[in-house]
Amino acid sequence: MAARLSTTPDPETAFAAVIEATGTQPRIAVTLGSGLGDALAAWPVIGRWSWSSFMRSDAGDVPGHRREFALVNCGTVPILLVSGRLHSYQGVSIAAVTEYVRLLHHARITTLILTNAAGGLNPDYGVGDLMVLGDHINLPGLIGHNPLRGGPNFLDCTHVYTPHLRARAHIAAASAGIVLREGVYAMVGGPSYETPAEQRFLRAIGADAVGMSTAPEALVARCCGMDVLAFSSITNIVGAESLSHTDVVHQGAQSAKRLAAILERLIPEIDEEKERNSGGA
Repeated sequence: MAARLSTTPDPETAFAAVIEATGTQPRIAVTLGSGLGDALAAWPVIGRWSWSSFMRSDAGDVPGHRREFALVNCGTVPILLVSGRLHSYQGVSIAAVTEYVRLLHHARITTLILTNAAGGLNPDYGVGDLMVLGDHINLPGLIGHNPLRGGPNFLDCTHVYTPHLRARAHIAAASAGIVLREGVYAMVGGPSYETPAEQRFLRAIGADAVGMSTAPEALVARCCGMDVLAFSSITNIVGAESLSHTDVVHQGAQSAKRLAAILERLIPEIDEEKERNSGGA
């Protein structure tokens, strides 16, 4: 059973308060997947807070995942970085995995950009490719491990990943000279990597990439009314003779600079659009 870390009776209110105290209101958050954090380390930091200050639950560290929230500037746009995430394979509930998304909602985040390291199932994909998620197959969710269990119910999942943001991501990638794939992400529970037979099964049901995160967080974000965009860094491909988490983290770090180049172009456009839609408020 995961230990309760925060002694704050209302972590959501406390988290919103520390963001408000900075005098800066971010509207966009980025969750960093395995090995992807260092590429954004150069972005100027406004504030930094430990995971344990606000999260009710935690588990042992996973290599490549820090445990902190950081308010940073992407150009002139303030954004929240979520460095590290929980995974159900660590023995925590799906509710704990998605708890931070609700913190972001209370802090008035309206767009969540999720990133992950994933295995490539599509034979056209290569190690180092970046994929924007067009859809997902949430295998744990299909057998009852859904973060919305208990309500609210019946979320419309026709467009979990916001279509106009996906289109903007392709434009940003093209302007940076980066090939950006678009495909279907399959979430599995882990922590073991997939057997060759499981890889064939996932490909047969339409998955282009596979990983152990992202889908639950995307569902909760959509339920909270956020726009959602997600990227996979393809760190290995079907047919590899062996695979280790060290390799995944290393390849994630290699892809991170290209992902950062996309985000540096994309985030100001998203923020500008939100400014226009809010009437400058």
